Amino acid sequence: MAIPPNPEWKRLTKAELKAEIDEANAEFERGESITLEELEKEAEQW
Repeated sequence: MAIPPNPEWKRLTKAELKAEIDEANAEFERGESITLEELEKEAEQW
């Protein structure tokens, strides 16, 4: 049985999805990313 999505979420248009992907790629190219190890260390502090 699947968990239903939040009814407040709206579907992205193709243009919105492309914009989000483009921004994610730009963030990566600017070095705005962390490694899995860094994420695990950060999660320990939650």
